[in-house]
Amino acid sequence: MGMGGGLMLLSSKDVQTDLKLSEEQVAKVKGIQEKQQSMMRELRDLSREEIREKMQENQRTMQDELNKVLNEDQQKRLKQLNYQYTQRNMGMGALIRNRDVASALEVTDEQNDALRAIQEDMQKMMQEMREGGGGDFQEMRSKMQEMRKANDAKIEKMLSDSQRSKLKELLGEPFKGEFPAPGRRPGGGGN
Repeated sequence: MGMGGGLMLLSSKDVQTDLKLSEEQVAKVKGIQEKQQSMMRELRDLSREEIREKMQENQRTMQDELNKVLNEDQQKRLKQLNYQYTQRNMGMGALIRNRDVASALEVTDEQNDALRAIQEDMQKMMQEMREGGGGDFQEMRSKMQEMRKANDAKIEKMLSDSQRSKLKELLGEPFKGEFPAPGRRPGGGGN
C-alpha cells in the first residue's frame, strides 16, 4: 500500500473508528504523521533523484513503524480502505494500475492495453473539456464524474468473473464514513 495514502487516510476520525484504533494507537499514528512531515521538509534542497530515493527510504521506514502500531486485521482493513479511496477518487483505472491490485487480479497484457486505451480516451475528452472552457465549473465536474463512471463500467466489464470476485475481496466491506479530501496532508486532524 502506498504509505502516504495510508497515513493520509488515518487522519480521518471515520477511518480511525472503522479500524477500531485505541487512543494509544491514534497518538502513535499522529507521531508517525508528524515524523513524515518533518522528513518531507528535509527533501526541499535535494535533486529529483535524491528526492525519489529518500522518499522510497522514508516510505519503507514509515510503513515499518505503522506496522508496529496496527495489528494484522487493522493493516488489512487499511489496505482495503486505501483501495476504496483510490477507486472513489481516481477511478477504476487507477485502482487496477496499482501494482498489488494488478498482480492479485492477474491482469493480462490484453487487459492492460484495453485499460490504457480507455484511459487515453478519457484524458483526451477531459482535456478537450478543459480547453473548451467557459463553462460552469460544477457542470464540467459533473460531466467528468459521469465520464469516470462510464469508464469504470467499461473497465469492470473487461474483467473476468474471477477477477471481479477477487477485486471485491480486495476492496472489502464498503466504507461507510467520510474519507479525507484528496490531497490532504497527514496529521491535519480528523474531518
